[in-house]
Amino acid sequence: MKARVARMHDLYYGSMAEDVTTKEDAYRLEIYVQDIAMVNALEKIHRVEVFEDGLTVLCLGLEVTSHDGTYSKIEDLPEWMRKKLHVLSMMDYKPPTKTVEGIGRRISRDVFWVVEDL
Repeated sequence: MKARVARMHDLYYGSMAEDVTTKEDAYRLEIYVQDIAMVNALEKIHRVEVFEDGLTVLCLGLEVTSHDGTYSKIEDLPEWMRKKLHVLSMMDYKPPTKTVEGIGRRISRDVFWVVEDL
């Protein structure tokens, strides 16, 4: 699980252009560029990825939050994040995906961007 968190960090904070090797990577980069305004608007956005053995959460903003890390089950997430994930899980994950204002965006089958209430 730690390797997955490191990979997410590299993808979103490292040299992302070097990571673009597939159409899916290009789509992720495009979504990141489109939504960078959300991060710049001082909203805290958390990237949540769901795996068979748990979840990882990574804040896409400049600060590390207490929510960052790995979780063994969805019930371990804060209630506000669980509720928003439930809403986003009902959204279609086939590109192009749409942002739900105040909630976030479903990026792929298992990846969600969740907006934290400020």
